[in-house]
Amino acid sequence: RTAATTGNAEALYMYAKYMLQQNIESDQQLGNPISCIERAAKQSHTEAMLYMMNHHHNTQQYKEAYTWARELHQKGVKEGTLYMADCYEKGQGVKRDKRLAEDLRREAQ
Repeated sequence: RTAATTGNAEALYMYAKYMLQQNIESDQQLGNPISCIERAAKQSHTEAMLYMMNHHHNTQQYKEAYTWARELHQKGVKEGTLYMADCYEKGQGVKRDKRLAEDLRREAQ
C-alpha cells in the first residue's frame, strides 16, 4: 500500500487487485480499485491496461475499451490487436470495417 501511495504503477495495480479480492470498496487515500488500476494503466502498465480494456468491454463502454486496446496494440500486445479486430468486426466503439478486422487478426498471428 505504501508504494501505491507514491504512484508506483505495479504497486497501484497489485493493491487494487488485493482490494478487489478482499471486497474493499475504497481506500481513503487511494480511492476505489478501478481508479487505482486506471492510474497504473495510464503509466503503461500492461496488465492494468488489459484490465481496463476488459472492464470497459464488460460494462459496454466500447469506445473506452477500444482506446485501451489501441494503446496495447501500439505496445505490441497481441490481446490489444485482437480486441481491436473484434471491435472493427462488430462495429463496437468504431465504425465496422471487416477488412481492417482481418488485417489486424493476421498481424496478431
